[in-house]
Amino acid sequence: GAFGIIKRVTHRKTGKKFAAKYIRYKPHRKADLQREVTVMAKLEHAGIVQLAETFLETKFVVMVMEYVAMGELLEHLVKVPDLSEADIVPYLSQLLGALQYIHSKDIVHLDIKPENLLLTKSDSGQLKLCDFGLARQLLPGTPEICRFGTPEFVAPETVAKEPVHLTTDIWSTGVLLYVLLSGVSPFMGNNDKETYTRVKAGRWAFDQKIFNHISNEAKDFITKMLVVDPKYVLHLRHHLRAQYQLR
Repeated sequence: GAFGIIKRVTHRKTGKKFAAKYIRYKPHRKADLQREVTVMAKLEHAGIVQLAETFLETKFVVMVMEYVAMGELLEHLVKVPDLSEADIVPYLSQLLGALQYIHSKDIVHLDIKPENLLLTKSDSGQLKLCDFGLARQLLPGTPEICRFGTPEFVAPETVAKEPVHLTTDIWSTGVLLYVLLSGVSPFMGNNDKETYTRVKAGRWAFDQKIFNHISNEAKDFITKMLVVDPKYVLHLRHHLRAQYQLR
């Protein structure tokens, strides 16, 4: 994780494996840690890494979580020969199902990217969304502004330091789908500043050579997720959040 070290641990009595996230305790980060633990404790879904327990150990807060055997989804996908759109769609559907669940609890993840998608097994395994270090529970009348995130995956509202909303995750999912289908990033610049400028302007395009074999449905889905215009963005992304299927 971005703010901790992950170690595989084994329960002495049961022999069951877990993943332990060690986060160095710093007083100024107390609220962030409490928020992450509080959010994860509310979530129980097949598509989300489950929190087992949390405790203090010397200078660390230790979050003991479900162990996901195969590791990152991307590590599996790069080994798939002739990776196709059909290989990716089931995992996208699982991710959207997990997002639908957390959004139903007014929780926004704010860090959707390949590194935060794990897989239980290589053949038709369950996808697991992890790392809720940036997640927020949105409350009426309490705007939340997120100042962090991976530059190429953050939404325009994050770059502009404007309040985030549930559909902020949908933008990041659009970027993710583009990356998984093509192997390249739609907004990546020569540096973070250039990347942020492209994100804020919504400046991207399909590489015709790479996307030639991708269905029009998939390209339309991505296009509708990556909308910047404030007149339409909430409506369009909300519609996609309700739809939650590529096909």
